[in-house]
Amino acid sequence: MREGGVLRVTRLGRLSRSVLHLITLGADPCQHGIGLHVIEQGIDTSTMEGRAMFGMLADPQRELIVANTNDGLVSARARGRAALWRP
Repeated sequence: MREGGVLRVTRLGRLSRSVLHLITLGADPCQHGIGLHVIEQGIDTSTMEGRAMFGMLADPQRELIVANTNDGLVSARARGRAALWRP
């Protein structure tokens, strides 16, 4: 896609398979001047309202991923497993 273009999808689930992938995909086009328009959810990142809506969907999911990861690391340590990565 070129700068100024708009990627249109019917719904967010058609764009990616995971929330992390969705957040990455949503942020990357915006950094390159490409808009994201999700028809069913009414999200259009070429507008301030659309970027806010996308951010509201993405931020809680990102926090949930971080919390689940940290819980998993604590659980692994309790079982005597060493983590390769530590926050």
